[in-house]
Amino acid sequence: MNSKKNFHIIFIFLIIINFSLFSEAEKIPTEPIAVVLGGGGARGAYHIGVWRALKELGVQVGGIYGTSVGAINGAIFAMDESELAEQLWMALKTDEIISLKPGLFGFNVSPLENLLRKYIDEDRVRDSQYDYALSSFNLTDLRIDRFKIEDIPEGKLIDYILASANHPLFERKRVLGKTFLDGGVIKNIDVDLVDSEKYKTVIVVSLRTFSARDYHDYLTDYSDFPVDVIYIGAESKICSMLDFDPENSKKLISMGYDDCMRTFGALE
Repeated sequence: MNSKKNFHIIFIFLIIINFSLFSEAEKIPTEPIAVVLGGGGARGAYHIGVWRALKELGVQVGGIYGTSVGAINGAIFAMDESELAEQLWMALKTDEIISLKPGLFGFNVSPLENLLRKYIDEDRVRDSQYDYALSSFNLTDLRIDRFKIEDIPEGKLIDYILASANHPLFERKRVLGKTFLDGGVIKNIDVDLVDSEKYKTVIVVSLRTFSARDYHDYLTDYSDFPVDVIYIGAESKICSMLDFDPENSKKLISMGYDDCMRTFGALE
């Protein structure tokens, strides 16, 4: 019991020490950068506030990469529809994402699929000024699959986004004969999505939903990657991953905005 307690104390201490490394104000990058959006379900409203702040600060974003809800928000950002994203989040409720009565194989996500097909225009994502890619866990082949927009077959973008956001409690998603699971189960903040030849600075936006690999990357300051990483992360979870609620979204958007501004020294 004592060893368990000691482990938790040491781990929390490492988190605090590590967080301090990111607390000094960052300089606003002068070159185009990549943004990696982590998963976290209902906490995804946090991305909206961060994105708004990046725009106000004049940060040049060239690539948008995401896992799970990060793949969803990333597609909307790639369409240059940040206001639409905010409106959607400010109206979202859980029953608009999943059928609240679980089936034999998990929650049915037809409401989410209908929502994505209504608001995400695949052609606009493909024609976007931004690079876009997502990741998911391929259960069939037991590996992380990463897909650039140009690698996704025409007409299948929504299916691949749903594969990336296929929470373990949801009915399994199959795409072209393969079964997928939410990419965040293995790697929630997938910096490997980024083309490191093209982008030397990456802004990681974390919703504090970590896999073992995410903890490793965080505690080692993302030193395994050939890019400079600027970390922006929510200090409080605010809500559970399936608690979609306008009040939660409002708090998270504000938190994301303030955290991003604070990261770049635009807010005390």
